[in-house]
Amino acid sequence: MARCRLCLLLLTIPAVAAHSTVLCVRGASSVVMQHGGKGAPRTLHLRTPARTASRAPPVRMFGPPGGGFLNMGTPELVVIGAVAWVLLGPKELFRLSREAGAFLGEWQQLGRQAQQTFQDALESELAEEEGAAAGPNSPSSIAAKWREEANDTAPPAVFEDLDEKYARGELDEEAMLKEMQATLGDPETNRQNFQAQLSGERNAQVLAENPAPEGFDLDGSEGELQGAEEDLLAVQIAEAENALAALQAEKDVLALRRKQLEANAERARRRAEDEALAGREGPPA
Repeated sequence: MARCRLCLLLLTIPAVAAHSTVLCVRGASSVVMQHGGKGAPRTLHLRTPARTASRAPPVRMFGPPGGGFLNMGTPELVVIGAVAWVLLGPKELFRLSREAGAFLGEWQQLGRQAQQTFQDALESELAEEEGAAAGPNSPSSIAAKWREEANDTAPPAVFEDLDEKYARGELDEEAMLKEMQATLGDPETNRQNFQAQLSGERNAQVLAENPAPEGFDLDGSEGELQGAEEDLLAVQIAEAENALAALQAEKDVLALRRKQLEANAERARRRAEDEALAGREGPPA
């Protein structure tokens, strides 16, 4: 019931205010004054100066120009608020005002979203129109045009016959095999040489073809090369010499340490004798 009263009040007050404003603005266009008496009566007409019709500025509220909410000004809103305070009470008025504020906030948010959506769509459409207008001169369109021209002027592709291709491949393989034989030798000849080397025939043939020079004895003389056993003996001799040198060095180190211990013992003995002598003499009188 209270809400219905508030709605009726909001609808009736603006109409009453507008009607009173029209009555106040409207004025007399002329005033007639009459004088009686002996003389000739005459009528004096006092006319107000003609005024050009001017549109009254819209009612403004606390906000941007163009009128307030529902074309109501601040006094009207104050009256409505006072009447609502009396009819509804502070608690109900506060609750309704909070709901109205939330409702208006939602509408404002929806309006901003719609404006943003419209602006984005308009900007995208303008960008597409600008791209379409600048399309013939854009780098991508120029590259596509050049690609089409190159494809048109390119010679047609030639496909070889498969039989000819296989025949040419066999010829290439034969030429490659001949080149490998000329570089590495015949595989059968290489295999026979390898077997001869393993059996020792090749080595004997080489020694027969290249005899040893004079003065080079193979019977264990001084000119004979050392074999693997002699190399092993030489290594063992070198290791023994190194071990002997290490033992000699260790012996020298032990002798030096013995001398150091003897010197320390002699020094301690002298210090003890000096302390004992000083104790027998006693402190001076």
